[in-house]
Amino acid sequence: MRLKRILVVGLLVLAVAAIGWLMLNPQTDTPEEIQKMLVMVAINHDDRDRRLEAVKQLTDQACLADVIKFGNADDWTVRVEVVRKITDQAVLVEIARNDPDFATRLAAVGKLTDQALLADVAKKAIESPADMPVRRAAVFKLTDPAALAEAAKDDGDMDILMRAVEALTDQALLDDVAKNAKNTFIRKLAIERLTDPATLTDIAENNPSQVTRQRAQERLDALQKPSE
Repeated sequence: MRLKRILVVGLLVLAVAAIGWLMLNPQTDTPEEIQKMLVMVAINHDDRDRRLEAVKQLTDQACLADVIKFGNADDWTVRVEVVRKITDQAVLVEIARNDPDFATRLAAVGKLTDQALLADVAKKAIESPADMPVRRAAVFKLTDPAALAEAAKDDGDMDILMRAVEALTDQALLDDVAKNAKNTFIRKLAIERLTDPATLTDIAENNPSQVTRQRAQERLDALQKPSE
């Protein structure tokens, strides 16, 4: 009986202690508040592993964007991890265009799927030679023919230009590239992909570049040559 009384008293003491702890530590944090606290950890904690763990627990897109916006620009491992969790194309394109960290910009391009936004990133990256890998990544994800034609007409990295023109099949767009590309070799590649005799005749007769006219005529002759 005495032992039973001791157990009951002990349980009552534990219950009172538990209630007191709950009163001092109310579990009233909403999911939104928890996400905001995780943002603070991801930005400010001294331990990188803790920052990365906080990012892994973040799900709110606005909070993820805040880590990019207010976080340390040199904390590239955390920034790249954040980008991997962002799905908002508008946020991703802003990162791809303007983030101070190269690896973060490249990661953002990898998440972009919107063709117009990829084309915009590819065009903006021309302004900075250091951003050539970012431009290359954007162009290699392009499937929109008009965007590919615009990329092919620009000056810049030969791998990018060749990728753009070799992905084209539309004769009108190839005609545009053949006439207006800044790079002579790219104009040649475009001409070699043309199959319309009227288009080739127009280039051969009217293009201001003698080299381009000659190549168009050679392509026309090859198409009109009887097969043996």
